[in-house]
Amino acid sequence: VLFYMFLKRELNSRGIVVVDTQTSPYTYRLDFRFDELRGTYSRSSEILNGHLYGELVLSDINFKKRIPISTRHHVEELEASKSGQFDFFIALLVKQAAIKVADEITKL
Repeated sequence: VLFYMFLKRELNSRGIVVVDTQTSPYTYRLDFRFDELRGTYSRSSEILNGHLYGELVLSDINFKKRIPISTRHHVEELEASKSGQFDFFIALLVKQAAIKVADEITKL
């Protein structure tokens, strides 16, 4: 849900209309699969590194294109006692992935 919300907002800001149904064979269909979400946290240095990997599939009546999407984020001075910071960190990774997907859609 978070990914869809970020992607829809990003596409709308670029002037691209997002529809929930495919009423025309020329409407692009988008499928995104999250393959891996990985993070490592060093408590002593308060550093969190995260990676998100997925695959974007864009298709319509004439073509089908598969595009690997990956994003990473590095945060320093993150205190593990503040779990809300981890939620924000995950949201940043998902938002970065949505922006990359929007970039690929804009290229069409």
